Amino acid sequence: MGSPAISAVLIVSFLSGLGFFAHRKEIIKQGHSTSLTAVVIKILMPCLIFSSIAGNEKLLHSNLSLTAPLMGFCFIIFSFVLSAIAIKLFFRNDELKDSQKAKGFMVACSIQNYGYFAIPVIQALFPDQPELIGTLILHNIGVEMALWSVATSVLRGKLDKNCWRQMVNAPFITVFIALGALFTGAYKLIPMPLNDAVRSVGLATIPIGLMLVGATLSEILQEGLFKDKLSTLLKTIIPT
Repeated sequence: MGSPAISAVLIVSFLSGLGFFAHRKEIIKQGHSTSLTAVVIKILMPCLIFSSIAGNEKLLHSNLSLTAPLMGFCFIIFSFVLSAIAIKLFFRNDELKDSQKAKGFMVACSIQNYGYFAIPVIQALFPDQPELIGTLILHNIGVEMALWSVATSVLRGKLDKNCWRQMVNAPFITVFIALGALFTGAYKLIPMPLNDAVRSVGLATIPIGLMLVGATLSEILQEGLFKDKLSTLLKTIIPT
């Protein structure tokens, strides 16, 4: 019997590959992934967030609602520092001498797969602890805050005062609504059929999201974004 982690990675790969195949066969039309992504972000993901946080007693009886996002934020900052040190000490590639490319390298190295990929892995490793998904989502909020503040500032070379507006979306707002329902006890007033419906919709988030990852990759390849740039890409990621 295989490792749960390996099984989870295979599931992630299969669903992403399925989305790639669906786009190549025009089951998902070119350009349609944008509207499907909006459905995931504005409907499916908020349902997953609410069902994972509201009523999560592990969060209610611990300080994880504060420490989880703080750890997510600090990990990104720490990764930025390590990436900057790596550029200075180990990378002598001409491609990274350009400041803008170096900034892009730092951001790429600092972002982990904290969303669609992490959730199925957590579910596979800890099948008896579904409350961990709520903790992971709060951790992701910290990551998002770091990306929209520090990462955007690094890429633009200055602090963007309006970056916070881009972070405030449906999933972000849902986190605070869910926390409010949890700590006030309002989640107990939600009718069971409605609660089950929200949970059922939320369960569709990860498979559809992963399929969209594959479909988006197919779109990028069809648009020729990486055409004639493989050598440049390899030079950027491999030190010489």
